[in-house]
Amino acid sequence: MNITIIGTGYVGLVTGACLADLGNHVFCLDVDQAKIDLLNGGGVPIYEPGLKEIIERNVDAGRLTFSTDIQSSVAHASVQFIAVGTPPDEDGSADLQYVLAAARNIGRHMTDDKVVVDKSTVPVGTADKVSAAINQELAARAATPITFSVVSNPEFLKEGAAVEDFTRPDRNHERTRVMDVKSAEFTKYAANDMRDAPSRVIVQALLRAGARVHAHDPVAAEEARRVLALDLADAPALLQNLQFATKPMQAVQGADALIIATEWKAYRSPNWTALKAAMKAPIIFDGRNLYEPQEMKDNGVQYVAIGRGNHG
Repeated sequence: MNITIIGTGYVGLVTGACLADLGNHVFCLDVDQAKIDLLNGGGVPIYEPGLKEIIERNVDAGRLTFSTDIQSSVAHASVQFIAVGTPPDEDGSADLQYVLAAARNIGRHMTDDKVVVDKSTVPVGTADKVSAAINQELAARAATPITFSVVSNPEFLKEGAAVEDFTRPDRNHERTRVMDVKSAEFTKYAANDMRDAPSRVIVQALLRAGARVHAHDPVAAEEARRVLALDLADAPALLQNLQFATKPMQAVQGADALIIATEWKAYRSPNWTALKAAMKAPIIFDGRNLYEPQEMKDNGVQYVAIGRGNHG
């Protein structure tokens, strides 16, 4: 099978090399000529155990190509993986300029049907933007109708174990889960909310200390159940003191304190009157600095935030 990987950063390079090692013919595209020269010269721009050997083996076998030729990369395969960087923008959101530039290049040069795979870490709704970018380029060309699909195939690679993660995935890959694109995009964020989430440490510590925890997350509740069960495998009875609410206000009902451990927009503008009425005491520990200390004081909330002292 022919596959194109757009972007030879951490995700793209590991994905491309491992797919080639499975017998596919992989074309890895990058606009950075220096990086492509390095790869074609036998170098590897990142260190990952086993990666250099995989690249060498598949380049020698003719299954792995590195190039800056955009037109050739689009022509190479019906499956186009977008694995470019999404650096944080000024407001902390993912910068999609490279993802959308890759989409536009596909639309500009495609002459047959394509499956475009979002492999980059992107926010929910990106697939719609990728589709729009491709359609705009096709319309500008007044091209003969060409069909394409955009799918989300999030990466779950850990640095230092990426090759192992790719070849022996551990996230319920004993079966394939098919879902709509937005659900797949949500899944990536949920898995990432929980992989290195401070809430894992906090919830586990509270349960081990004898606390009862009511938790809420608009995306990661199911993943949280899974990973916390693993974290507390030595004391499964403690999970009886952990409940997941379906709505934020349900989680704070009767609470002695509220801990904010994520910055979802759903938590940024609560009804303070209702919140205070629901809690036993209006005490908030804000690990994300979502709120202004003076606003908390004005609302009669005792507020502890990171690096901002105790207010209220």
